[in-house]
Amino acid sequence: MAEVNFQPSLKVESFFSENLANNSERFLLFLKAYYEWLQTTKITYTNLSGTFQRDEEIIGATSGASGIVKEVGTGYLVINLTSRFPFDKYETFTGQTSSATAVTNTIKNNVIRSSGDLLNNRYIETSVDTYLSYLKEELYPSIPETVYGNKRLLAAKFKNYFESKSNEQSYRFLFKLLYDEEIEFYYPGEDLLRVSDGNFEKTRVIRVAVIADVFDFLEKTIRGETSGALANVVDIKTFFIGSFEIAEFTLTLVSGTFETGESIVDIANEDLTTTVYGIVSGFTINDGGSGYEVGDEVVLSGDGSEAQAFVSSVSDASITTLKVNTTGHGYRLNTNAIVNNSGTGGNNLIVRVTELANTYTVTSGVDTYTVGEVATVSIINRGSGYVKKPTITLEDTSISTLGLLSAELITVANGGIDYGVGNTLVFTGGSGANAAGQVAAVEESTTYDFLFEDGFRMLSEDSYYDIIKNEDWEVVGPIARIELTNFGDGYETANLPSITVTTTTGSGANLVATNIQGKSANVEVDVANNLIGVGAIRAIEITNFGIDYTSATANTSASGDGNANVSVTISGLGIKEGNWIDDDGKIDYKIIQDSFFYQDFSYVIQSGLAFSFYRDTIKELIHPAGLQPFGQILISSFIDVAPEFRSQIAAVTEAVNEILISLFNSIDVSPNIGSLNTYELKLPYTSSNVAFVEANYEVLWGQLRVLNPDLFGVPVSNVGGVTFLDHHSSGTTLRNIEIEGTVTISGNTVIGTNTSFDYELLPNDFLIVDNAEKFIIQSIANSEFLTINVPPTGTYTNSTAYREAK
Repeated sequence: MAEVNFQPSLKVESFFSENLANNSERFLLFLKAYYEWLQTTKITYTNLSGTFQRDEEIIGATSGASGIVKEVGTGYLVINLTSRFPFDKYETFTGQTSSATAVTNTIKNNVIRSSGDLLNNRYIETSVDTYLSYLKEELYPSIPETVYGNKRLLAAKFKNYFESKSNEQSYRFLFKLLYDEEIEFYYPGEDLLRVSDGNFEKTRVIRVAVIADVFDFLEKTIRGETSGALANVVDIKTFFIGSFEIAEFTLTLVSGTFETGESIVDIANEDLTTTVYGIVSGFTINDGGSGYEVGDEVVLSGDGSEAQAFVSSVSDASITTLKVNTTGHGYRLNTNAIVNNSGTGGNNLIVRVTELANTYTVTSGVDTYTVGEVATVSIINRGSGYVKKPTITLEDTSISTLGLLSAELITVANGGIDYGVGNTLVFTGGSGANAAGQVAAVEESTTYDFLFEDGFRMLSEDSYYDIIKNEDWEVVGPIARIELTNFGDGYETANLPSITVTTTTGSGANLVATNIQGKSANVEVDVANNLIGVGAIRAIEITNFGIDYTSATANTSASGDGNANVSVTISGLGIKEGNWIDDDGKIDYKIIQDSFFYQDFSYVIQSGLAFSFYRDTIKELIHPAGLQPFGQILISSFIDVAPEFRSQIAAVTEAVNEILISLFNSIDVSPNIGSLNTYELKLPYTSSNVAFVEANYEVLWGQLRVLNPDLFGVPVSNVGGVTFLDHHSSGTTLRNIEIEGTVTISGNTVIGTNTSFDYELLPNDFLIVDNAEKFIIQSIANSEFLTINVPPTGTYTNSTAYREAK
């Protein structure tokens, strides 16, 4: 709407005819004054400084509105608004003639001015504060009355907020507006464990002959001249393998397989070419064998060199076959073996004594046990997952704790000579006692033939002994067998007795006790005859592809059962084992869904406020349906222990004895920098200058001290490529840096005029205003808008500001 519509007093003459107007000049003046009064604006104010004058122009510091003073009252002004934009509430305005200042309190338009502003008040930019509340009811009725932000800006930007409603930026906007809080987001769904969710990457490489311009292949597409394979080269490394200098190309987007010995070319420049070396690129496992372990070396041989590989995976299986190496004595039926599964990958194998032979009884003094020789050991449960055979210990602890010896567990290492049946065994030492026994049989060293008339002898079955002999025949010889008349007790495997024989004829016998009853059996898994190979080779990993192979063989006989049969593949393309490029899908890093917090449809707002404080507000204003909100305390909000800071400071005097470093002018005065000299520097506030000062100087007691020892004794004109136009060696204080433009402060908000806040200042810098108060900069929105930690005690309009030197 044109401004003239707000000023009907300018057209009063048109209300009357020419004759009436000429004859009623005083009446016209009255009407004009009346209409001027109807279109005035009344402003009440606070914080008056100076005295306003009638007919002077006043201008608002924030809105830029202007008006002519028509009446100066106590605590108020009546003005004729000359700008289209109204004054803002609580802004500072200044008289252009009197230089008086004040802060608006209320702004009330008279009748015509109010009616003329009706259409303008529909627009955020031109509306007065009174109408902002009406606009609020129309545009954003759900937003509370009390907000931290600028209400005019809120109304202007609310459409953008509504269009982006429920995304992260809208939440940040709302929290800053309502609570002056910075927030962060966390989505529990990002930490859910999902099957096969990890990202795995395998690297493909070729090894080629080094040429002078081999690095020209980088970021090029190559083609195999024979195979036709294509790939992009993304990395090149050169190194030596033996006497060969090779280049290893890392490839992406590989199509086909490069062949041994073929030429490769850059498809954009076929003059760029080199040759592919044959490498060990894989294995075919014809027979996995058994008994192998992860890490066993696969020995490679062939016409190339340096290839290396190891067993990286072996098959797991159930245990189906056992092998009894030593038959045990003194075991009870159904004795379970002890199975050590450590390091085997398997579990649940159960082994048991299921059949005895040559049974007899033993007693502990309280209990009597039927025991015997182990005839059969059976697998009761095969278990599962074995990649290595477990250790099996077959011990009957109830019997072994008795410490009984057994004749079957005493070895006749040397039968000696001339021993007789009935010679007494003597048991000496050991941990037990009471064992007793005798020689039960000897091998006859003398033969006495008793012949029948037909010339035949009568011999005992399956022996060479005569059945009939004279009573005076004495049979002596090497000890063939012994028997125990008392098993003894308390003996231990690690502390067995020595055995001698009481005899009048024999000598040289050596009897050795080897074990005690209930502990002598030795059983193991028969991996060679297991139905499925325990520890059969399933995969082999290449640690070095080697170089210059056309053929190769693999030898696995040094480990396992030695029966694995593996064929080697030679080609030009090698595929490394690869690696996980993130932790997705890993149970150690992810969490199982609980359908409440840890789920795909929950989100967490992290702020310095308790969730209960804002829960209902976000659900009413912004929360999207179908999601579950949670709140967490942002700890960083609570560890900011900086106290409220407001400092009255004395006027800053102009610094003297300063050194001006210029990056553009050159005057060589060549003073020396000594380690004890201090200086004041005044630099353009650029990142390079700041970096130079921080690297070479430090502030100590308000003085700048040379920090870099490499600068000592160096002419100033040669330091860092900069030149000193003037210098002093006295200890001067650092000068505060005046920023461009002027500032006006309203509450915690600093509004700049012709300023460059975002270039000259940083958050947490000290801002000094009019050499009177010092504040901490909290945030910088743009070149003309920043916030400070506390409101000022004084009034600052178009004031000079400084950044305190550090």
